[in-house]
Amino acid sequence: MDNIINILKSCPMVFAATADDKNRPNNRPVALAMEDKGTLFFSTSTETSLFRDLQKNPFISFTTMIDQQSWVQINAEIAFVEDMATKEMIISNNPFLNQRFQTADNHIFKIFKLTGGTAKIYDRSGNAPEIIKF
Repeated sequence: MDNIINILKSCPMVFAATADDKNRPNNRPVALAMEDKGTLFFSTSTETSLFRDLQKNPFISFTTMIDQQSWVQINAEIAFVEDMATKEMIISNNPFLNQRFQTADNHIFKIFKLTGGTAKIYDRSGNAPEIIKF
């Protein structure tokens, strides 16, 4: 899992895909909000399609390039987190989120964590991907 955490920390944006209300794919860039003891946290707003999609279907898929020859795909289930201490930690350590939401108790500020899934690291060598379950 450390390898996946390092990849996500080094990528400013990853692309997150969900299923919309008509079960069509919906893709957008997101950033890792925080990692804590191997748990990956992301943020969103109640005003976004990401939040609405995940409320209806708690599965998400992330993809990002590692370099020109390799990439990672993560498929996971999510759980929304309302723990104020976690929200405070995220917003206090992320200037962009602090500017956008200003306080952890902002009613539109939502965080979610990956509760389990699979990461696959691919490369152009033709070898089978490295698979990491979490």
